[in-house]
Amino acid sequence: MPRPTSRAVVFSVVIAMACGVSGTWIPGVGPGDRRPMISVRSASRSHPGPIAAHGSATLAVDAWRTARPGTFGAGDQHAVGTTVLPSISGITPASGPRSGGTFVTISGTGFAPGATVEFGLADAASVTVVDPTTIVAESPPAYSFPVVYVSVTTSAGTSPLVASARFTYLGTGYDLVGSDGGVFVFGGGFFQQGFYGSLPGLGIHVGNITGIVPTTADTGYFLVGSDGGVFAFNAAFANSLPGIGVHVDDIVGIVPTLDDQGYFLVGRDGGVFCLNAPFVNSLPGMGIHVDDIVGIAHTSDDGGYWLVGSDGTVYAIGDAHSFGNAPTGAVGISATLDGGGYWIVGTDGTVTAFGDANGFGDLPSDGVAVNNIVGIVVSADSMGYSLIGSDGGVFSFGDAQNKGSLPGLGVSVDNIVGAAAA
Repeated sequence: MPRPTSRAVVFSVVIAMACGVSGTWIPGVGPGDRRPMISVRSASRSHPGPIAAHGSATLAVDAWRTARPGTFGAGDQHAVGTTVLPSISGITPASGPRSGGTFVTISGTGFAPGATVEFGLADAASVTVVDPTTIVAESPPAYSFPVVYVSVTTSAGTSPLVASARFTYLGTGYDLVGSDGGVFVFGGGFFQQGFYGSLPGLGIHVGNITGIVPTTADTGYFLVGSDGGVFAFNAAFANSLPGIGVHVDDIVGIVPTLDDQGYFLVGRDGGVFCLNAPFVNSLPGMGIHVDDIVGIAHTSDDGGYWLVGSDGTVYAIGDAHSFGNAPTGAVGISATLDGGGYWIVGTDGTVTAFGDANGFGDLPSDGVAVNNIVGIVVSADSMGYSLIGSDGGVFSFGDAQNKGSLPGLGVSVDNIVGAAAA
């Protein structure tokens, strides 16, 4: 009589027969019985019955499927029960506002109906198990730390904590930096503690600072000079161009790696210097010759970056995708959380949105005439942005919160060269 086959096989587990065991099904299980036969966790776990005499056996594992009595050997497929520990391979996006409400797609294995998701110590606001490899969870409000591990729990247990499942709660403020390395923080930093120092405060006198960027975890920041000098405040110093004997004077931007252990520097010619960061390519390496790069933004996986020229041309490198160029010129670029779009801002405050980036207005549309915008700071949920002037003036759109400005404080400067979310 032909053997009955299992129905609706979900997945297969190949069990290596390192132990060299043999035997029969558990006595007393008859045709039509529906109960899990083997709880498959690892090759080292004991089983209620031996599997095969030699080689390996592939088990079509599907809990509560029909079993049958009898013996089986290598290559036979039978329906048995299973308990698989969930695991996470990645999350997208990997950051969001402290207020919560970010819908995060979790990729991995072993997800089951009824699974719960935790962001650090807090339960997700909502959980949808799409299939055994995908969950969509809504982030809860920040509980205690700016960076938390996302975990999935099923009846089998809780997923291991892995770096690819780190989620960062972003602030609602902004940092401004002057060419002398002076730093002005407005409403930034986790728990509103966003000032970590400045160059004048350390007694360091320079005039070539070109940019500032917060750490991915929003617990510090980096300043970069035109010579590639890097100053790390409450952040991991991964070296600098002068420190490795490279002499340039055209660095215009810096972005950190996702783990905050390195950073990318970009020059006006599109040359990219990776300090403890993965090198993807550069414009000179691609045979492209320019001298007008003004900004850099990187993808959500460190696998690519966008460079933008003063004429608004965008150069997509690695796994970054080009969504278009800004016809009115540019002084800066900022990417969306998922890397599916970007904003480009011009000196007059014109903002052009590409891909899945949304436009929320700009200065020319509001009838405001300026010519000193130096950067754009996007809000944590990508639903707004602030434009920063060289005098420290701040113009906010969408849900971006205006936390103040230097003119509003009675501070008169004209050397602000960069801004970053805090």
